[in-house]
Parts: sequence; C-alpha cells; structure tokens
Amino acid sequence: MKVLLISEPGLNGVYRHVEALAEYLMGKGVQLGLAFSSVRDSDRLHALVERIRIAGGPILDLAVANNPAPTDLPALVRLRRLVLSWKPDVLHAHSSKAGVLGRALKLVGCRQPVFYTPHAYYSMAPDVRFSWIFREVERLAGMVGTTINLCEDEAVYARKVIGIQASKQRVIANAVDLNVFRPGTTEEKQNWRKQHGLPLDALVLGTVGRYSRQKDPFTLYRALAPILQREAQVWFAHLGEGELFEPTRVLWRELGIENKVISIRYDSAPAGFYRGLDAFVLSSRYEGLALSAIEAVASDLPLILSDVPGNREFQRIGLSHVAAVPVGDAVALTHAIGLWLEDRKTPRPTNHRAVAEACFSREHCYGRVLAEYQAAVARHASCA
Repeated sequence: MKVLLISEPGLNGVYRHVEALAEYLMGKGVQLGLAFSSVRDSDRLHALVERIRIAGGPILDLAVANNPAPTDLPALVRLRRLVLSWKPDVLHAHSSKAGVLGRALKLVGCRQPVFYTPHAYYSMAPDVRFSWIFREVERLAGMVGTTINLCEDEAVYARKVIGIQASKQRVIANAVDLNVFRPGTTEEKQNWRKQHGLPLDALVLGTVGRYSRQKDPFTLYRALAPILQREAQVWFAHLGEGELFEPTRVLWRELGIENKVISIRYDSAPAGFYRGLDAFVLSSRYEGLALSAIEAVASDLPLILSDVPGNREFQRIGLSHVAAVPVGDAVALTHAIGLWLEDRKTPRPTNHRAVAEACFSREHCYGRVLAEYQAAVARHASCA
C-alpha cells in the first residue's frame, strides 16, 4: 500500500501525531510519501523527511502557512502533480490547511480515498471571529472522504455543528509510544531538577503547548500566581513556543512569578520533560484530544484540565487523578491546583499508566487507522 500524508504544521502536537503514524505505517511495510510545509517546521520534521526520502518515498514542500494565502493555489497544483505521478492508494491530510488542500484534490481529478484528521476544529474555540466561515469551509470539505475525529466530543461537534455525516466519520484516539513516554524514576526527577537549578524536593507542575489563544496561557499564569507566590516548594515548567510568548513573559513579570517559571522553548525529545514533573496542567479553550495530555497519562501524571470538548474525554476513561475546571476561570484553576497539593498529603495510587496501555497504544490506535485505509482501498477497487 502507498499512503501520502499531507501535514501542516511541522511541529507541536499535530506534527508529532503525524510522525508517530508515519513510523507505525513504515513499520508495517507501507510505502509513504509526505507533503509538508517548511513554514512551521522543526528538526524532527527534517528527520522524518529524510527517513521517507531514504525509503524511496516522494517528498513535497507545500510552503504554506496555516492562514489562507495566495500560495495555497500553487501548492494545490504541485500536490496534484505529485498524486498523479506517484499514484498513492490513500491520501491522509492533517489539520485544517492540509485538510482543505487534500480534499480539494477530489475536485481536480484525483480519485483516491481521502482521510482527514482535524486535530480540533478551529471554530470549536469560544468567541472566534468569523467562526461561521471556518464552519462552512469544513462543512463543504467534509462532503469529501472520511473524517477521523480524535474523540467523541470532536465527533459530536462535527455532526451537530458543522454537519458532517456520521457515515463519513470514525473516532480513533491519538496514540503514544509507551516505550518512550513512561513514569520518571526518583533519580530522573532529581536529575531534572539539578539540570534546571531547582531544589531536589521541589514540586513541579508543568504544561506542554504553544503560547497561543487556543492554549490560553494568560488564564494559566493568573491561576498559578497565587500558588507560586505562596508555596515556596512549587515551581512551574512550560515546554512550548508561540506568538503569545512575549506577552506572557510580560505577564510573568507583572505577577511577580518570573523566577518561579522554567521556560523551555523547544525539546526534540519531550519524554524527559514529563518525567521531571509531578502533575500536568492544560488550560486550553478547546482541544481535539490533546497529545500532550495523553503523554502525561502515559507518564502517570495527575491531570488538571480545562473542562472543554476534547479534554472531557479524560474524565470518561476512568482516570484516578483528574480534575476539570471551567475554561478561562483562573480562580477555579487556582483552587484545583490547591486541592492537588492537599491530595498529596495522603497519597493515593494512580492508574494512569494502566489506562494509557489500554487506550492509547500505537497498535490499538494506529492499527485501526491502517484497517480503515485497507477497507477504503478495497471499496475503491470494487467500484473501479
């Protein structure tokens, strides 16, 4: 089988999903091609490009950003040329820009089965300007191919708000490499603290995510400020970068917590970051099914999450240590962190690692994706 993955961006959670799916598929003998964008890239993207190139798969830099732009049309022309020449059996597009381009191929003569993983619809965020435009684009594009939603909340939104037909949907969760993302040992935690100049007995909360409107760092740090100011033992670590990084730094200074925040802009191997934490916090305004939260579950970390579609999935799967707070509510988030600190005084065993093994293994999740590819190819062949 030949599969063309189409992805924008080339970093953060969307890309790491694509990278992991690519590795799984290649391990199953699938021939891969990759259409990507260097506008938002990373060293991991370059490494994947090289692996696919060495394996003989085609590579195409679409050179598009996530916003609509004049470069989108020539990118579609080049993408069509690649599909017509290489003749993949399946096309699988990831995130909104790649999703539009991948599904538009049907309009320009490409007949392969198409899959689309939105990784959270942009219009799911509250108070998005011109959200009806994004919904309409997704509705029209959703008439093409099969949408793979990452959780039931996202699937319900797709059906009830966007208008995607249930017959054109599948719900398959993000997967995590359980050999890489695992609980940290005492020695690993202490070494991480030494590396970052923290006391060995420090309690470290952390998050992984872009400094962006979606992840809502302003609410996060307003909630953290009373805790960091009051609890000398508590620190916060943030792995990520983004357009709101500088305004967030200004907020740290205004809140007087800059010296209690460990900022790591990029880490090509983030598993060690999770092993250094004691709990994981996510303040998103909306999610599909956050890969960072799954990685935290695999690392056996307690979760404190905003109560939004996508994050609610973690309340349904039987986790022992998960708290949910209203989106944008800094006071409630402060309270939830305080309850976590109290809970530590009478420790309870956590089941998060066991849940990750049951729900989020690569074989369990990506095996289902591969089965969908195979079924679609068989249907396509029978109709040819």
